[in-house]
Amino acid sequence: VLKQSYQNIEIIISNNCSTDNTKIFLDKISETDQRIKIFNQKKEISSGENFQFVFDKSKGKYFRWNASDDFMSQNYIKDNFNFLEKNKDYIASSSKFFFENDKNYHFSHNLNENLYSRLKHFFNIRYSSHNIFYSLIRTKNLKKVIRMSKDCLAIDWMVNLDLLLNGKFKTIEESYIIFSC
Repeated sequence: VLKQSYQNIEIIISNNCSTDNTKIFLDKISETDQRIKIFNQKKEISSGENFQFVFDKSKGKYFRWNASDDFMSQNYIKDNFNFLEKNKDYIASSSKFFFENDKNYHFSHNLNENLYSRLKHFFNIRYSSHNIFYSLIRTKNLKKVIRMSKDCLAIDWMVNLDLLLNGKFKTIEESYIIFSC
């Protein structure tokens, strides 16, 4: 994230009561980069609450979650930002993605049809829909989706479906994401 070619980003990190040296590491890197905002939780919160917490702290026109063990190419944000700026009818975009244990096979989904087709298509690819949840999303659209105040099964799918109810999603050819397994 720190090496993105598009530099005008805020990096919000919620340290959810880690018990190792994470706090020391985060304090150290936040001293060297003004874009980083660290929040140390006083008590452990659920992963859904943690996702919501980070989003609620954001201030940008666009938002993207990033798991601690996932990687994106250096131009990911720039490429997706440029796409969304040129294509106002899309609510989110992402790049093709790989799972770290199989970098020879990538996933790419376009859900840019009418509403019925988008939802039907989503259910066909739901098990590989990671790049929707972890896409660059227009903040105004993300504010309309279900709040992740509690953990529940498939909360990422609920967010994806809420997003798709509000507009189109595109996987662009440029850049990539590698998801940890």
